[in-house]
Amino acid sequence: MTDVKYQFEKYKYNDFFVHTYYLHKNKRTFVPLHFHNEIEFLFIASGKAEIVAGNNTYICNEGDMVIIDPLVQHSFKKHAKDAEIKGLVFDLKVVHSILSIYGYSHCFDNLKSVLILNKKKINTFLINEISIIDELLKKEKLNRLEIIGHITLIIAELANIEMIFEDEILDSQSRIAQALDYINSNYSNKIYVSDLSSLVNMSVNNFIRIFKRTTSKTPIEYINNFRIRKAIQMLTTTDFTIEKISEETGFTNVQYFTKTFKNTLGISPTGYRKVININKEMIMD
Repeated sequence: MTDVKYQFEKYKYNDFFVHTYYLHKNKRTFVPLHFHNEIEFLFIASGKAEIVAGNNTYICNEGDMVIIDPLVQHSFKKHAKDAEIKGLVFDLKVVHSILSIYGYSHCFDNLKSVLILNKKKINTFLINEISIIDELLKKEKLNRLEIIGHITLIIAELANIEMIFEDEILDSQSRIAQALDYINSNYSNKIYVSDLSSLVNMSVNNFIRIFKRTTSKTPIEYINNFRIRKAIQMLTTTDFTIEKISEETGFTNVQYFTKTFKNTLGISPTGYRKVININKEMIMD
């Protein structure tokens, strides 16, 4: 496999690091993997686009706004020639003094590395501001203060968005807690991600995304890790066979159980039990 080399881009089209771009119809369809010090706003003006950021891939639709934090490795491509993407890249230092005065200097601290907004009213406001900034940057005489003013309006709107999202985040966390309770009580049975998403009234994709954001694991990773912890308890406290433990902890077959156990702990279930027994004998001696 060829190593991927990350490109570091430094935007300095003027002395305060503000840049806009526009991927036209029938023009460049792919922006390679890169990262930069500035925060980035991508607006899907038409069609669809695939955004790769960090280890995640997002399919974004017309009207979506994507906000990418500084230093997050990312790339994006249009799904069709008629797709259009508009963007704004700027250094938060540009407005740091103004933000500090009004207590917003840390307003981006709690944002995830990538935030996707699909709220039409808010996104319409944001893209209008980006378009205004784009026109201001094209002028022969750069009005820095006016540009800073429009960037400040964008950040003020995002501060309102965070307030709007607060209840949604709490609701999502409550739903994920319900799914975790179900896993903890039913780990010995077959558990399908689709059943978990239905249980908490979410789409599968949205459930997986929020579950990972909450637990730092996919549902399958969490379920397997929970089952492995239960298997460790049984290996330590019972004389159950490996096949029996595999069955009791909900694994589909002993081969998959053994593989998952070894990938997690670096040792097979049989090997783990031998180590435990040796330690017990040493203690007794």
